[in-house]
Amino acid sequence: MGDPTVRRWSSRDLDSYLSKREKDAVDDWELTKKQFIILRDGPFHKTQILGGLWGGNNMVNFTYAKEMKAAIYSVPPKLTKAYDQKILKRILWPKIKDKAAIYDSYNCRKNLTFGSMRPWPTQREGYFYVGYGPSKEYALKKLKSRPCPRQCRPANHTDWRYC
Repeated sequence: MGDPTVRRWSSRDLDSYLSKREKDAVDDWELTKKQFIILRDGPFHKTQILGGLWGGNNMVNFTYAKEMKAAIYSVPPKLTKAYDQKILKRILWPKIKDKAAIYDSYNCRKNLTFGSMRPWPTQREGYFYVGYGPSKEYALKKLKSRPCPRQCRPANHTDWRYC
């Protein structure tokens, strides 16, 4: 973020697979002309910005991208659990939520605190979710027992139980 030699970038967890579903959301995001993308794809994705599922396009507004980078870098580092999530929620979220395409399959009823959300453009394959990886088997069990809320499904695909 804020690098003049980079147009699009993403923040990723090293233990997460890339998927076609994620690519489809990124392709859809590009059509929105929004500067940022935020991805939430499970009932356990209960924070505004997940450290490994967001990104941006510096060239939509490069000055703003540099300001957001400076805002994050202004916070002193700490070695506490989930500190990145706290910083993203406290510092970045208020500044980018209206400039982001937010894809969410479970939190659409929390509109006031989770921003203006969009349904995912493609259906989930089985119970695999964006952000899934080899160390995250525990989460598949949660998805199997939790169909996504009807309000979170695309208007033309309310039949997608696991959207």
